[in-house]
Amino acid sequence: TIFPELSREPLEKTTEEPVTIRINQDSKVYDAVLTRLEFKPEKKDDDGTINGSLISVMLFDQTSHEKLKAAFEDQRLVTGLIYIDNYDESIDSLEDDVKKSLIRAIIDRKIGKYFRQADAIIRKTDNDKYFLIFQQKYLPKLEENKFSILDDVRNTKVGNDREVTLSIGIGKGARSYSQSAEYSRAAIDLALGRGGSQAVIKSRNHVYYYGV
Repeated sequence: TIFPELSREPLEKTTEEPVTIRINQDSKVYDAVLTRLEFKPEKKDDDGTINGSLISVMLFDQTSHEKLKAAFEDQRLVTGLIYIDNYDESIDSLEDDVKKSLIRAIIDRKIGKYFRQADAIIRKTDNDKYFLIFQQKYLPKLEENKFSILDDVRNTKVGNDREVTLSIGIGKGARSYSQSAEYSRAAIDLALGRGGSQAVIKSRNHVYYYGV
């Protein structure tokens, strides 16, 4: 009743070798170490023979450690790449230089405004390419709104009525900045390979897709 994680199943599987079970109790986090203690039969006056076992439970408070671990994960930096999928066809093909500059400025502003919620640093590396970096704690919010920047930019019409679409590749959970960059490069390649107009997040063992 007090610790739901300590149900019959893990108790029955407990042996003389210690078994550790993670327990969440209110705002605390514990590691419960279970060990089975076997008793040999012994004669005890007129009470009969005693035999069987008991299970000892030792609780180790891991709350501070888990908070530090979560803080470290939150502050881990992730890198991202943003490509305008059809830049040449939709923007560069426009004959009006003023309109070209206007469309570029609108897209730049929309990208900057969207990733401002992630406190991201954005650098434009080419007319149709951007590099960004931000703390991992902001990523769930972007996932929650399913990278709404994709639809926002898609609704931007140019003079020839072509849609402007983005591909986004983000590297997550890397052990180093260079590995994060590799993950984001792999993610953007996956997004482009699937036709663009989508966001892809790649970690060491998982790939997540958002958009078309």
